[in-house]
Amino acid sequence: MADMKQIHEFAVKWFSKFRDKNINYIELVDHYMADDCEALGFEMDCGHAFVEKYGNAASNCEDLEQIIGQVTDIPLLGSAIYSQWRYFNHWAYSGEEILEPQNREWFLIALSHLGELAHRRLFCKCIDEDFDTLKERQLMSKIALLNASCADQLVDAVVNAANNGLWAGGGICGVIFKKAGMAALMAACNEYKTPLKDGSAIITPAFNMTNAKHIIHAVGPDFGRTPAAFKELFDAYYNSLFVLMDNGLHSISFPLISAGIFGGSLENPVAESTKQCCRAYKKFVADYPNYDVDVKLCAFSAKEMQEAQKVFDSMI
Repeated sequence: MADMKQIHEFAVKWFSKFRDKNINYIELVDHYMADDCEALGFEMDCGHAFVEKYGNAASNCEDLEQIIGQVTDIPLLGSAIYSQWRYFNHWAYSGEEILEPQNREWFLIALSHLGELAHRRLFCKCIDEDFDTLKERQLMSKIALLNASCADQLVDAVVNAANNGLWAGGGICGVIFKKAGMAALMAACNEYKTPLKDGSAIITPAFNMTNAKHIIHAVGPDFGRTPAAFKELFDAYYNSLFVLMDNGLHSISFPLISAGIFGGSLENPVAESTKQCCRAYKKFVADYPNYDVDVKLCAFSAKEMQEAQKVFDSMI
């Protein structure tokens, strides 16, 4: 049996072909799929083994869709695909039947699941072979709570607690605009179509800021207008981390987003903001374990630091 990488590549290749509405049936029923299946070690058994276990799912797309989640045997599924292909190549009245919607759908379901199974095995193999390295890389990501201004941290990107119009505001937003240079930063922000959605994040240069190269503008929700916008607050932190990664950056400093005037009637906006930052960080490092991030969450006042510390210590 071929390795999982080859099986995954086979599944992706043929899935794309069966999904192509303009493909000529000859390309599907010619010997090329047989060549690939033989190279991967799949057997052409006329589907007998698959029929024995899964019945009509060996040829009926609706039945296959019902049981596909139960299929975990890669050689069995690969041989079923080979056998089904052989039917259209050799036994069908016309090879063009392979293009009929229900037949095309059967192959799409089977190939998609084959690719998914191979991908899972490949991922697990990587973990088994290099678990210590993977664990070490995960541990290289870190988060810290500081009693400081995020605008003063030496990082790749400073986060601005932005409004949905990306205009200069008060608080940390005003501080960042002044440090970067009001005219230059306003011009960069004007390149984006506004208003932005709560929870979204965009990036601009940091211009005159000497401690950072970029500014990530995260739009936190206004809990005075949307008192249950906890997901949007989480998204503001998570999307900022994604933008950081998407631009090849690693270190970032956050203010407590939506913990000031946007805190609305929340009982403890500092605690809520800290909680959502920690949740976003933990999910991000779980989603992208091979990408290291260095996160600084900044509570500006002593009172904010005290409230944030309680939550931070309980979650990190």
